[in-house]
Amino acid sequence: MIYCLRQGNVIYYSDRKMDITYYQNESGAGGTYFEAKNLETLKKRNPNNAIQNINNNILGAAYGDLGGGV
Repeated sequence: MIYCLRQGNVIYYSDRKMDITYYQNESGAGGTYFEAKNLETLKKRNPNNAIQNINNNILGAAYGDLGGGV
C-alpha cells in the first residue's frame, strides 16, 4: 500500500502515510488524498500525471516555509 496526494497535475506518494498528511497540512496547497495498491498501479491509472516520491527534500521545503528548523 502506498499513500498518495494529488495536487493539480502532480501526484506525490510515500510508503508512510504521515509523510503525505504532513505535507498536505503544511504545504497549504491542499490536494486530494488517496491510497494505491502499489507504484505500478498508480502509474498505470494516472498516465498523464507527474508522479513524485515524497522525499526529505520536499518535506524539508514544506517545513522550511514555516520558518522551522531541525
